[in-house]
Amino acid sequence: MSASGKQKTLFSYFTKSPATPKPIDEKSGSSAVSSVNGIETPKRKLLSSKKIDVEITPGSLVWAKLSTYPYWPAIAYPHPTKHQVIFDQKVNVQFLEQHPSRAWIPRRNVKIFTSKDDSDKYGFNVPNDSDWRDACEEASKLITKSPEERLSLIVCTTGSDEEEESPNDSVDSGQPKNKRRRLVIESDEDLEGDDSEDEYKPPLDKDDVEPSEESEDGMDSDILETESPLKKPKISKVKNNATPVPKPQSKGTGLKTPTLNGSLTPKNGFSTPSSTIGTPTSTTGTPSVNATTLKRLSSFSKEDAQDVEERKFSHHNSDHDFIKPEKIKDANGRRPDHPDYDPRTLLIPDRFLEQQTPAMAQWWRLKAAHYDTILFFKMGKFYELFHMDAAIAVQELGIVYMKGDHAHAGFPETAFGRYSSALVEKGYKVARVEQTETPEMMSERLKEQKKSTKFDKVVKRELCQITTKGTRTFNAMDVEAVESRANYLLAVYEKSLDGAGESVNVGVAFIDTSIGAFNLGQFQDDCYRSRLRTLVAHYNVVQVLYEKQNLSKSTHHMLSTTLGGNALEALTPNKEFWDAEKTLKFLAEGDYFCDKPGEVGKTNWPEGLIPFLDEGSTLGLNPKADKALAVKSLGGIAWYLMACKLDQELFSMKKFMEYTPVDEYTPDKKKDAFGRFMVLDAITMKNLDVLENNALGGTEGTLSERLDHCTTHFGKRLFQQWLCNPLCSVSAIIDRQKAIEDLLKFQGILSDVRKLMKTLPDFERLVSKIHTQGHLGKSLNHPDSRAIFFEEAIYSKKKISALMSAINGFKSSLEILDLFKGVREDMTSKVLKNVLTETEEGGQFPVFAQTLKELSEAFDQIKAKSEGKIVPRKGADAEYDEAVEGISEIQLRLDQYLKEQQKVFGCKVNHLLSFSSIIASFFFFLSGGYLR
Repeated sequence: MSASGKQKTLFSYFTKSPATPKPIDEKSGSSAVSSVNGIETPKRKLLSSKKIDVEITPGSLVWAKLSTYPYWPAIAYPHPTKHQVIFDQKVNVQFLEQHPSRAWIPRRNVKIFTSKDDSDKYGFNVPNDSDWRDACEEASKLITKSPEERLSLIVCTTGSDEEEESPNDSVDSGQPKNKRRRLVIESDEDLEGDDSEDEYKPPLDKDDVEPSEESEDGMDSDILETESPLKKPKISKVKNNATPVPKPQSKGTGLKTPTLNGSLTPKNGFSTPSSTIGTPTSTTGTPSVNATTLKRLSSFSKEDAQDVEERKFSHHNSDHDFIKPEKIKDANGRRPDHPDYDPRTLLIPDRFLEQQTPAMAQWWRLKAAHYDTILFFKMGKFYELFHMDAAIAVQELGIVYMKGDHAHAGFPETAFGRYSSALVEKGYKVARVEQTETPEMMSERLKEQKKSTKFDKVVKRELCQITTKGTRTFNAMDVEAVESRANYLLAVYEKSLDGAGESVNVGVAFIDTSIGAFNLGQFQDDCYRSRLRTLVAHYNVVQVLYEKQNLSKSTHHMLSTTLGGNALEALTPNKEFWDAEKTLKFLAEGDYFCDKPGEVGKTNWPEGLIPFLDEGSTLGLNPKADKALAVKSLGGIAWYLMACKLDQELFSMKKFMEYTPVDEYTPDKKKDAFGRFMVLDAITMKNLDVLENNALGGTEGTLSERLDHCTTHFGKRLFQQWLCNPLCSVSAIIDRQKAIEDLLKFQGILSDVRKLMKTLPDFERLVSKIHTQGHLGKSLNHPDSRAIFFEEAIYSKKKISALMSAINGFKSSLEILDLFKGVREDMTSKVLKNVLTETEEGGQFPVFAQTLKELSEAFDQIKAKSEGKIVPRKGADAEYDEAVEGISEIQLRLDQYLKEQQKVFGCKVNHLLSFSSIIASFFFFLSGGYLR
């Protein structure tokens, strides 16, 4: 801040030119200047995107990008029914994958495939995915093949139902297109009328379908259009009196959503880019299923047209009075016009709940507490949605209704990742509700209870996680993160300054939940909220938490117009948006910062939080006076993460940093006249199209897109921060220039380094994921530790794969360091030399070679990846070795006892329970996915 109290911005260093008449564009007749936020700027031509590739013909080998998924090798070929490769600026392709699928891809997202290293040529990200690498290898082999030979590989030779039956799909005749058909499917029984939980047991029966690598994405369960023991149903149009559910607004710069239009459903982003409903996905036979599973799957068949025409769904705006706008109330009985009304909760009459089945009563109670959230309600091997949630799922995801008196839809457990991701990207909240009891456990519980009601006779279910745009963690059940840019959850609190007009003190706390990094700061802001605007412009804020009735009208208006009104969420004072003292007490009483879980009272505050604590406080639970608002904002985030069941895994990362506004850095007058960084405020960022295209939205044509040639995701995030904060320090600029000169001198080494860096995973997100999966505190008291997962083997393999990826990535990092060791002394850049020198020698590169070697040799990696569990080698873990020895001793004693009993009875005697099964269970508990 200058002496006058005004903040310096980029415009502060230029004198204003006198106003001149606006020139008129002769061709368009419009003014050649435009106005952005009241500031007139000359119009300029938008930066054009990369040139479109050469003509695409049948059999062309291409890169094709489905929305929110990476570029994937594919073959262009004539559409099965339209008989054209390109139609309506879209290209018909078949993806190269284990189970081929086809899709219409926008022409701008299709590039000619020349080699598997085209990422440098076209500037797209390389995913860390074995299926993607296999597809690239297959495409590389097809380069030498003729177009005719490639076309012989096409297996997707039928169009989808919607394409086949839509007459307006081929040529736009100027007439309004038919509305999309809504499909309804029926089951053999009314779900709500059946309280049986028999079909919800874990898949231990030998007749059950075994999970396989091919079914990891859940697409094998979309059996309506694939090979199936079920009779292929007829498709019919539906009359439905369900009131359309409005889609929430989302930030314009958010990720695009997958194309889920009934004819094309993207596949799980972890493995392959797409899957086409209506196309055979496999030439192999369908595995046999038992009667129970077949009955469950039969609920996904479609019903006859006459039955569908007569159906009238009971929706949230029809039968239930307590949900109608004129009668709706929150959990505390307050109407929407009440100042303390909470739209996130719902008041449901007790009389209504008593009339429900036990399972539906469970659902309604959870819905009452999370009315603004879509519940993915686990019922056996399926996640199911009811009432208004089902209506949204059918509308947004393209899935179909199931039979019943109420709206009802569902999908297999393995499809959770792609469906939840699609809804979250569209701006919805998604809650995952897991079954935490088996029917046997329920029976034992009922035996112990003296009295039980009908509502006790249902397996327990618990809410395990709530996911929003600002709280994505990309765990084993989610799809892999494709975009490198971070999404931030921001909490803000402001306090007026006496005698300072509209200037305020602002406290902020924001976090990227995918890496678990917290940022806290407090600063004085002007009446235009320039610093807060700049923060939002520099960081990709997608969700804002604030204390109800705290923000001024101008601040609220600025945030809502910048991010969209749906991105803001008001929290109740003190109860949800805690004060600083309550926040510190919450963190101290938990085991977030303890060396071992359960050591309550032994709080080791993270280094990043210590500057915010009052040193004079006796108990250390008071904040510094000039940082109290920052800690209060952290309290808002702490409550929200706790509500989303993410507090344990994120706070235990202990990654806290202090945020300081760019213009607040104190310049060294002897060296730098303007401070360390140039201030690019929100208006400048917008006018220069630094991160976002101001006219078209997205990143196409932006400065970031033009300059960003980073090969790693974490490098891209760092580069964006550099781009938002250009250096003003002359010495720092010169040193960075020397670093570039040093790298250019060693072109041979640089080429090898670049190849190695392409293999590096996203370390920041990967380390956070491994920490979450192996955190002992979460495994002891989190609802996920009690959840019954039917595809645990698949998730365990994904966890092992993440660990293997990290190990291999760190090995590649050491190889990069070794390549530079011979030329390090010839470098003139202090920064570059420092980065490439290990900490033992006074540099910044961490020393981990010995630790990495011990970890790599501690277990059989190939066996662990194939079996989905880690069994430490002897000598790798003393505690594990001691446990194994103890088990061996018990086994010997039991065998000896068995022999003695055989002599007593004079016949062969067996153990009632196989001891090997006990040992296997014990081993799985120690190493089955809980990575240490």
